[in-house]
Formats: sequence, C-alpha cells, structure tokens
Amino acid sequence: MNASLLDNDKYKFTMQAAVLKKFPKARAQYVFKCRKDVKINTEFLILLQSKIDNLDGLSATQEERNYLLSQISVNGYYDYLSNYKLDSSHVLNNIQELIVKSQNKDVYLSELELSPTGRWVDEIWWEVPLLYLVSECYFKTCDTLWSMNGQKEKFIQKGMDLTSNDCKFVEFGTRRRRNFEVQEMAVSILKNFAKFAGTSNVYLAKKYNVPCLGTQAHEWTMGISGLVSLKKANKFAIEYWKSVYPSLPNICLPDTFTTDVFINDLVSDDLFHLCDGFRQDSGIPMEFFDKFYNLYNSKSKHLNIMFSDSLNTEKCVKMQRQMDGLNCSASYGIGTFLTNDFDSSPALNIVMKLAAVAESENHPWVDLVKLGDGQGKEIGNKDAVSVAKYTFFGKPIYN
Repeated sequence: MNASLLDNDKYKFTMQAAVLKKFPKARAQYVFKCRKDVKINTEFLILLQSKIDNLDGLSATQEERNYLLSQISVNGYYDYLSNYKLDSSHVLNNIQELIVKSQNKDVYLSELELSPTGRWVDEIWWEVPLLYLVSECYFKTCDTLWSMNGQKEKFIQKGMDLTSNDCKFVEFGTRRRRNFEVQEMAVSILKNFAKFAGTSNVYLAKKYNVPCLGTQAHEWTMGISGLVSLKKANKFAIEYWKSVYPSLPNICLPDTFTTDVFINDLVSDDLFHLCDGFRQDSGIPMEFFDKFYNLYNSKSKHLNIMFSDSLNTEKCVKMQRQMDGLNCSASYGIGTFLTNDFDSSPALNIVMKLAAVAESENHPWVDLVKLGDGQGKEIGNKDAVSVAKYTFFGKPIYN
C-alpha cells in the first residue's frame, strides 16, 4: 500500500483533536526505548532512514479527512487536518551516526535515538508509525529467518478460540506488527468472527468497514501532569477529555501513576459519572479487575473493563471464565499476539513515550514520568520519578 496518514491507531487522532482543543501551543518531546536489546546492522539503519524520509509531507486526502471526522467530531479539527503535513525533520535522530559506527563496530537497537519534537498537536502522530517502522525494518534486514506460512491458519484458529469462549476482542497490533501485510491479513480474517469488535488501525477499519476503536493513551495524562498539575493529573485528564468528547464513551487508562492513585482520585473527586470504563495495561490483570469490581459492586454500578497487556488466547479465556456471571462487561485488546506471532522469531520489545512538555515555545521543558503497575513499566528520568513518588506516596526524594 502507499503511505497513508490513517495507518495509525485511532487514539493518536482522538488525542490530537483533544490537544488541539486544550493545548494548541504546547510543545512535546518523545523518546524511543528498546526494553530488550538486539543487534542491528547498516542495512536496517539505511532502510529506516528512508522510510522516515518517505513520510515527509504526507497529509490526509479529503476522503480520509471525511472519514476521520465521521469518527472524531471536534470543532476546528477538519480545518487543522486540511493543513496538516508531516515534517520528518522534526524526528530528531542519530541514525547517520550509527550508520558510520556500524561500519566498524556492532550496533544495538538500544543505541537508536528517535525523538519527535515540536508542537504537541503536530508531533503526536509519529509515535506508533515510528515503532512499526522500526519493527518492519528489523524483520526485513536483521531477523529474516521467518515466513508468512501458516499465518492465515493461526488467525482462523485464534478467532475460533476467542469466539467460542465468548471473548469479545479488538485487534490492537499496529505498533509492533511484523509488517502491514500481517496486520491486514488479521483484520480481513478476524472480521468474520462474531466476537471480533474492531481494530485500532484507522486505515484498516476504513478499508474493511469494521468498527474503529480507541480513546486515549498514557501520554494524555502524562502531558497534563506537566502542563496543568501532577497531583491532580488524573482529575484534569478525565474532565478535559469529557469536555472535548461529551457524548462518547470515556474508557480511562488508570495506571499512569498507578491504579491505586487513580482509584483514590476517582473516589475523592467523585468522577464516576465521567468514566465509562477502564483499560488494564500493566500489573496483574485480575487484581486490577478486583479493585474496580469491588468498588463498583459496592455502588451497584455495572463495570466495563478492557484488558490490553500482553494478551494471548489462553489469558483471555482464563480471565473470561473468572468473570462469568458477574455484573461486568469485559473485552480484550490484543496486539502482538495477533500481528507479530512467529515461531522462533520474537517481536521486539519497544516503546515510545512522551518524555517532556512545555506550555509554549518560550516556556521551559517539564520532564514527565509514567509509573505503571508492577515491574518494568516505569518510564522517566530518575529525578522526575522521585518527584512523582514523593507527590503521590510521600516517599523521600533523596534516599
């Protein structure tokens, strides 16, 4: 396929429209991280640079803008999209330095720097595409001992297993897909199963006429923590989102500063009427579920919950069985297990997070953090993490 602005997850566009509405002058800086290191080569680096360069100047066609507006009705957003063009020079990187180094020394993915930097509303698009470009280039140039054989049969079996076990699921695999072909195959096959609820990928949702799903990511709350208030970031994130999207379901992501902090804010600020569901993205899934279910059950409220952390069929079915008969609705956002499941060729463990924000071009940068639930989800520099832990838990900044 030719490059399309819509080849991205829906929540990048919903957040883009919300940032345009609430923080049009804010600046942002993103940082790429590789959690489990692998060796890369010169061919990978050259291909990645060319892929990024090829996106320069990309914009949405009128048909694409019309589709986005059918999904995201925010005043001013259509006009913004009409003038929006990608600027690849804003993706600060060290690719050329690594190309030179790779001529004589081993180079690793952890050394790669990718940092979209500029107006938040403009740079917000880059996160997911840069991740899938890294993945696609890696499996085209570095790890090449794999084939597409058997993928169709895998998708059919996964669709059958999830549907027969009453697991409502969404395809969430854009950011770490093996390639576009795999993700398109997944959607084209899985859309035929009764429990398939849609995809996060806007391009594929449009092409295959399936529901396009997504609301917000950690960066919404993280950005607000730096621009408005760290202590009350959850409260303002929920309220601002609902003010932009008053008639759309607000599926909140509670673990930015840990789920316990979110629940405390939910109760103390009485935000129940602004939250229509919750997405679990770190920690132990059923512990997360129990916390919200006990709270909602005590208030005789129906709980809507989505699980989205490293899921596979076995995990989904096990959780679904544990929730049978309870006053709740569960769904499953499944990513890498669908779009990058190849024997003896594991997916890359890569992320890109919002690292810093500034109110405008003339304001200083504020470092951001994500604490998450459990081990391995914490992101941010040491000092910023210490400040966050002091703010939320009273832990000493310096030990």
